Amino acid sequence: MSSSPVTTAGLSPLSTLCITPNVALDRTLVVPRFTLGGACRADHVYTTIGGRGLNVARTLASLAKANHSAGFIGGASGNMAARSAAAEGLTATWSHIGGETRASLIILTGPTEAGPAQATIITEPGPVITDREWAQFEADVTQLAHGRSAVCICGSMPPGSPPSARQRLQAVVAGHGRPVWVDSGGESLAQANIAPTLGLKLNAEEAAAATARPVQTVTDALSAAQWLAARGIARVAITLGSQGAVLVVGHKGWYARPPAIVARNPVGSGDCFLAGLVAALGEGSRSDDALRLATACGTANALATRVGRLVASDVTRLAAEVAVHQIGLL
Repeated sequence: MSSSPVTTAGLSPLSTLCITPNVALDRTLVVPRFTLGGACRADHVYTTIGGRGLNVARTLASLAKANHSAGFIGGASGNMAARSAAAEGLTATWSHIGGETRASLIILTGPTEAGPAQATIITEPGPVITDREWAQFEADVTQLAHGRSAVCICGSMPPGSPPSARQRLQAVVAGHGRPVWVDSGGESLAQANIAPTLGLKLNAEEAAAATARPVQTVTDALSAAQWLAARGIARVAITLGSQGAVLVVGHKGWYARPPAIVARNPVGSGDCFLAGLVAALGEGSRSDDALRLATACGTANALATRVGRLVASDVTRLAAEVAVHQIGLL
């Protein structure tokens, strides 16, 4: 299958390429009372394009930062996903495939007096990609990377992707010293080309898988980030949900503690965190200030029902309430 026409004309000097190989069509059901095995009624239903890189893109758009998305799209669900992106005003170049774009079901419950909102997520594995489709995708991404200030490679690889898929994507987008961020599962380190421009963003579970050590506390996260940085990764960010996040750059580390909130939807907050980090660093912000904005973006996302629809006033207010401390490495 052919891809959408690729153009690199008129790029913003701060344009970020957001790569989501395993795009999804997300269907979010807001269910006040969800009981497994019972009959439940949804108050609201939202259908939109999903995937980590798309969440990064829509957050960058909320911050008025230029971005462009790339990924595989196929079938009726893929067409719906592409129309959803266009309706949001997200610019994208899709690599079309013969398979069907996967679907994801998100069930949101709460918040209640007993606690914050909770999300139950059911995802499909994704379409099987052929060798020809992968080759076209690599060619598309190679061309799209020209002129970008940063690249984010986000989420899982669909079935059929080459075993070295992540390294290959890194290789074709690297160049001119632009930062390349990998935001994926615990296999990120094993499938990453260690380079001076590489950034790694992980949640606690992914950091534990990448380092083969438990990551439950801020100290654990700092230790894991330091371990990864010692292996040549330029920047390592690990998010801990309501506990905050750590960032290690070289021999320096910082911890950000977010303000307490009543979360309405925790889904995608890590993606929004990455968007804030990329946006701030792209403007030349110091690492501690970038971590502050990133944490504010992740927290602001949790205040909204729909992922990545940040309210600028929320981000500004929360950034002022985020406490950032430089911490000594272990």
